[in-house]
Amino acid sequence: MIVTVHSGPSLDPGAPTPIFQLHTPNDSFMSDYDVDKDGQRFLVGTLVGEEPSPPLTVVMNWTAILETK
Repeated sequence: MIVTVHSGPSLDPGAPTPIFQLHTPNDSFMSDYDVDKDGQRFLVGTLVGEEPSPPLTVVMNWTAILETK
């Protein structure tokens, strides 16, 4: 998030707005990013080029299939 702040006799912060959206491997935003020591960029752990997981197949009453063979 970024907030524009106007200084003067009192502190006048603007509305926060997102800088970017992250899609991290473990859905834990707090552990997957850091700010570079020069303060000019973010370092983000993210998935690159990973194929989506195949669909999950659930077989109901599978013991009946075993009995017929």
